[in-house]
Amino acid sequence: MYFISFHNGKPTTSSSEVADQFGKSHNDILRSIETLPCTREFKTNNFMPSPNLWPSGKPDPTILITREGLVLLVMNLKSPAPISFRENVVAKFDGMVSIL
Repeated sequence: MYFISFHNGKPTTSSSEVADQFGKSHNDILRSIETLPCTREFKTNNFMPSPNLWPSGKPDPTILITREGLVLLVMNLKSPAPISFRENVVAKFDGMVSIL
């Protein structure tokens, strides 16, 4: 089940959560986000740097992702996951939001 949090009033999940769900490395997901075919405005509104810091004080590289960003990201991942699994990812996100 996806971990959902709220960032600036928007429900979000994280790039590390997406990596876990798709069995990919976090770096692969971060690269995928970087190269998404979308406008800068869409990326700014739907992919936000985590406000957290590592214990060392360095910024956490995790990206917070809105539902709209998640849909675009998941549909653009190079993954053997079937479409039904991809659809389920979005349904899980919506299910967690409704619980909150």
